Amino acid sequence: MLTKRQLDGVVVGVNPIWFKDKNEHKYLWLGSIYEDRDEFVSLKTNTFEFNGLASLHGLSIAGVSGYYYHGVNDIVGKGLAVRVNTFGEQQILSMLQKKRAHVGIVSSSVFKFLKLQESLPGIYHFSRVPHDAFKRRMFTSKKHKRIHQHLEPIVASMAKDKVWFEMIANYQ
Repeated sequence: MLTKRQLDGVVVGVNPIWFKDKNEHKYLWLGSIYEDRDEFVSLKTNTFEFNGLASLHGLSIAGVSGYYYHGVNDIVGKGLAVRVNTFGEQQILSMLQKKRAHVGIVSSSVFKFLKLQESLPGIYHFSRVPHDAFKRRMFTSKKHKRIHQHLEPIVASMAKDKVWFEMIANYQ
């Protein structure tokens, strides 16, 4: 939809870097809705600690198909690690549990959501150093200036909204 310029709404929970819009010129961006991290997850029986890209050499790394993982994609492209693609972060955890990957990358908020929704086994280990830390935001296409203008004060007020903080507390 973005490529064809057919986006008719708002994309939620993303970051400008992921859309090659670091300078925020391609789309109309709104402020941060919450902070999140992409965690390196492994099994407690075979823990992985991230100590720079070299620590991933020779490993199989589970990630979501289509997601770009900075640094990781580069070493996979050089043949220094193997990437195992899944349909989602729940499948990454399943791949780890079945020992079909050494390490996976899962966002902290999704992991906490899955933990609340279903009983995840206590078998996972998070590296002390995450893959990435970022602010989740929203954007729309430039043709939707009205939507952007309408949402701007709402998103700005969320930073002080007690109810919003209570809602997201379980996922941060």
